[in-house]
Amino acid sequence: MRVSDSSYTSMISQSFMDNSIKLNKVTEQLGSNLRINHFSDDPLASMKVENLNKHLSLNEKYQSNAQSVMSNYQRYETYMNSMHDIGNEINELLLTGKNGTLDDDSRLGVVSELKSLQEEMVNILNKQDNGSYIFSGTAVDKPAITAGTEYTMTANNLQRESTIGEGQSVISNFTVEDALGNVNFLNDLTKAIGELESESPDFVNTLDTAINSNQDAINSLQKGIANIGSQYSSVERILGTNKDVSTFTQAMKDNLTALDVADANVRLNQHLVALQTTQKAFTMIQSNSLFNLL
Repeated sequence: MRVSDSSYTSMISQSFMDNSIKLNKVTEQLGSNLRINHFSDDPLASMKVENLNKHLSLNEKYQSNAQSVMSNYQRYETYMNSMHDIGNEINELLLTGKNGTLDDDSRLGVVSELKSLQEEMVNILNKQDNGSYIFSGTAVDKPAITAGTEYTMTANNLQRESTIGEGQSVISNFTVEDALGNVNFLNDLTKAIGELESESPDFVNTLDTAINSNQDAINSLQKGIANIGSQYSSVERILGTNKDVSTFTQAMKDNLTALDVADANVRLNQHLVALQTTQKAFTMIQSNSLFNLL
């Protein structure tokens, strides 16, 4: 009799523990609103979720890179548009300066404006973002343009790339060469300014050269702006695709981890009833004795 009671007590104790574990599990699920809270809840689904999380994390990085690239493109487009406007102003002033009917004061006024616009152009080319020169290629610690006896490109024309999708990389920067082709027009402009300050027999040729090289710079800027627009649209499309992929991946993850609340509540009640039944049975066994059986 004692052996039988002991075995039965052990069985009830084990049942009590099992039901307590199940009750705690479903309570945790209802609290988190997730079907899977621990790897042991569903090992196979947990591995799938882990893999999906890796894809989501990588996709988020792609999206962040794409948004950063698009922000860069907008900044470059703004600067190139400004330089394009400056180029047009320079062109008008050079044509005005070439007109031989200007008096000395008017010519000096043209010179002053040209010098100011030339300086403004160089300042844009040497713009920095967080201490990095944005038109300097990969040599971001060097100014793109240096003024000495003449203007020279002191950085490089190398491109930096950013990964924005699976096997998809795009350039994230534009250089002086991308914007202007070269800096010849700055040096030709300096010579034209010199002629306007002190005319020589080569006045007309020097002004014509400056006008032509300035027009080349304007044309280069137009191409650069168009290229930025095309690149921006491409990155924007890829970003949209990545967002769709992220939404689909998240839906797959949710499908694996989402809790069926109605089912969980049914299980909760079942485990509560089972636990209460076990407790009653255990209490009855504990209260039984030989005297009760006589």
